[in-house]
Amino acid sequence: MIIDERTYTVRAGKLAAYLEAHMAQALPLMRKHLGEPYGYFTTETGDVNQFVHLWRYDGTAERERRRAAMYADPAWLANRERAGDTGWVLHQHNRILKVVDIDPARQAKAQRDPNMDSVGRVWAPMRQNRIGWKGSLLGRTSPTRHR
Repeated sequence: MIIDERTYTVRAGKLAAYLEAHMAQALPLMRKHLGEPYGYFTTETGDVNQFVHLWRYDGTAERERRRAAMYADPAWLANRERAGDTGWVLHQHNRILKVVDIDPARQAKAQRDPNMDSVGRVWAPMRQNRIGWKGSLLGRTSPTRHR
């Protein structure tokens, strides 16, 4: 398993607008080709005005195949052009993270269960509520306000 970590630094004061546009336009296209995101985050301290999203793949071949399909989609290319025209993204940083094998039995189970991460936590797919997007860990909702 690998994780594709993608970090975007957004112009100050534009993060909320960027996220709104991303959730409405980019995320549906990304889900179509990449599947459910592993996680979405914004930075609270340190380098603020950053948006981080993580994508889980079985390996680099799967990642390359899925991303090639996305870049062959004219709707995705149009979305990238629209996003670029806003000038909101100042910097992009991508990393591929490899799992550290800390427990072979747990690793084997995680390989069989696509909703389990390498340390045995089960993640539910991202979903939208009245406040915004969130995921859940072990069936419990995140600490964000919800009704």
